[in-house]
Amino acid sequence: MGFVGKEAIAQEGYNFGYKESVLAGYKFGIVRGVSSALAFLPVEFREKLIDEQETREKFQKLHSSVHALSTEVAMKQFYETLTTKQGEEKSGEEGPDSCSVSGSCSGVNVTADLGSYVTELSSLLDKSPTIEVKFDT
Repeated sequence: MGFVGKEAIAQEGYNFGYKESVLAGYKFGIVRGVSSALAFLPVEFREKLIDEQETREKFQKLHSSVHALSTEVAMKQFYETLTTKQGEEKSGEEGPDSCSVSGSCSGVNVTADLGSYVTELSSLLDKSPTIEVKFDT
């Protein structure tokens, strides 16, 4: 009887982890796709879609940051983010605020968690109303 309970708990943990990783991977894939599509557009099209030069440069920086990540590093960052969140939930503490373009940090930090790339893309899309992207699953 004890084994069945442990097995059910293990399955529940697996299901939760799988759901979390699929959602994070999906959103990170959107960031990669959107930033790549914009990076490979001819300059004149990018200028029509994105008014400000500074925003175009930030999109390019996002593209470079996202594509500099290997799959192994991305998985490691995701795991570290999950374990940090779990530790904070258990202790009731909150971690340091994440870095974003609107804060004191400039652009996306390669050591940041994967969610910061989604936040960065959302921020840039807010400045580029002609580009529509849905993050809903």
